[in-house]
Amino acid sequence: MSAGRLLRADALVPVPWRNGLGITREIAVMPPGAGPEDFLWRVSLADVVGAAPFSRFPGVDRTIVLIDGVGFRMTLDGTQVHDLTTPCAPFAFPGEAEVAVALAACRTLLGRAASPAVRPLFPPLRRPMEPPWADETSKIRPRTADFSPRPAKPDRLLADGATRDFNLMLRRGRASGGVEVWRGSGRHVCPADVVLLYAVQGPIVTPAGTLAAGDSWLPGAPPAGDVALAAQALALIVRVHAAD
Repeated sequence: MSAGRLLRADALVPVPWRNGLGITREIAVMPPGAGPEDFLWRVSLADVVGAAPFSRFPGVDRTIVLIDGVGFRMTLDGTQVHDLTTPCAPFAFPGEAEVAVALAACRTLLGRAASPAVRPLFPPLRRPMEPPWADETSKIRPRTADFSPRPAKPDRLLADGATRDFNLMLRRGRASGGVEVWRGSGRHVCPADVVLLYAVQGPIVTPAGTLAAGDSWLPGAPPAGDVALAAQALALIVRVHAAD
């Protein structure tokens, strides 16, 4: 059994968007080094600070997960509306859809409690964070968001609207899968199709070492082994099935 490898948060390279309204950090891509036209699957993080439409990826199935910030409203092809405002609730949609974005003007939803055992998750967003596990139920709850129309530039850069999300892309017809959420204390056996575990909150013990917030584990050849989550831990699990 291979322990796999760890990818630390500070090893991810930020790449600014050409429109200046966000930053992408690629976590993993298969095959390694693949570009937008030839990847089988790709996992990345995005910091969104402005209401820019999504890039279109024909033939790609996408899943997006809010992990930090207030979230935003997605309007797909002018008809389907989805409010991405509940932290760690995966939402799947086709990559060829035309997605318009309206940023929410409300307080930050998800943050990190200051702790010697937990490192900050990249540079902070624009507002202080409120730990979702501060109450005794330790449940993540959505907040009411305001999606009223926003003025055009320069007011499209909203301090209250800064958002960080986790993204999975799968080449349709060649791969299928999705994102699962594991939370709370306990041990989990990783299924053979797990290709990546991302720590939204740590610590999480994997066969290759311990993850803090923002770190990732890429399992080796199956069986991947067990992982152990601490009481406050929260993980995103990427599962991919390659087509025969």
